[in-house]
Amino acid sequence: MLVIDYFNWKGTLDERKKYESEQKEKWAKIKGVKVLGVYTPTIAWNRAWVIETDSFDTLLKNSDVYNPHITNTDLVILL
Repeated sequence: MLVIDYFNWKGTLDERKKYESEQKEKWAKIKGVKVLGVYTPTIAWNRAWVIETDSFDTLLKNSDVYNPHITNTDLVILL
């Protein structure tokens, strides 16, 4: 399945780059989850992770609980 995770970034550009780099490294180690990319759908601070996963439960289990720079999240799940 594909999952699109939209979010608004409220930190600096350097903080965003660091966060996204760390997240890509983390997800690369988790079996059954593959980050296809991170995209800017509208403006530079609106972002979307595009993730392919075998299990939504695995995705949720390994998701971060809280990041103070992320607001207004939304998930789209394509089965």
